Amino acid sequence: EVRQAQQAQAQLRWERQSAEWFRALSQAQAGSDAPTPTDLLRRDERWASLVALGVPLELRPLAWAEFSGANRLRAQVGQTNGAGGGSYSPYYASLLARLGEAEAEDVQQIEIDLPRTFPEHALFRDAATHGPLRRVLCAFALRDAKRGYTQSLNFIAAFLLLFVEEEAAFWILCAIVERMLPSHFAHGMVGVQVDNSVFDALARAQPRLARAMARLDALDAELALLTTPWVMALYTTAVPAEAALRLFDLFFFHGPTVLLAAGLALLTLKAVELEACTQLEG
Repeated sequence: EVRQAQQAQAQLRWERQSAEWFRALSQAQAGSDAPTPTDLLRRDERWASLVALGVPLELRPLAWAEFSGANRLRAQVGQTNGAGGGSYSPYYASLLARLGEAEAEDVQQIEIDLPRTFPEHALFRDAATHGPLRRVLCAFALRDAKRGYTQSLNFIAAFLLLFVEEEAAFWILCAIVERMLPSHFAHGMVGVQVDNSVFDALARAQPRLARAMARLDALDAELALLTTPWVMALYTTAVPAEAALRLFDLFFFHGPTVLLAAGLALLTLKAVELEACTQLEG
């Protein structure tokens, strides 16, 4: 009974949040004959408060594509509106037609990573269900051949595919790598190294983490063993799906600083576990 009551409360909360979002969208549309997502969704206090509540599931494709910058990347190649109903834009279709040109090393690593990607989920359980994820990752590697494929992009792309259509997942992945975290998935992963340094400094400044950090020092273990996979996969493998969804909402709206805040929160939750650990595993 308690669980049913909690579920009912959660459902009621989401219904109210959805109503707030649709009310705000209706107000933003007022006076415009054909508003674009950019016209509707702006980084102001109104939308910040709504994003903090959580983006309704049915509006996440719209919000994620706009706030991540994916729509702007589309516009740069003349694809301002994604085609729905399972069809692809000319640009994405042209990439799919050229997948055979992708670097062999990238393709090989993608094929290795496919069965490792959320194998417990029905959409990625076996080879027969890997098509959309394979296409998104190979198309990305072909679009950005200099950068190529980096391990952990499989988890990000797979998580996106759970909530948006294939081509939308491709464009949002491009926005994450090219616009939001351009130095994280590049050679040397400078962005990740910077984040790890910041994580370490921030963690050592937190009284609640003092004993945990002292334990890691005693083990001669670097915090980066934990934080690197967290950031590289945008926490999709570190927290429950519902938490990852909320994190994506905030990340797309507020930017990379959300990843640091999420990491500190997760470290705080794991503080007691870290204090007692005998070895650190990623």
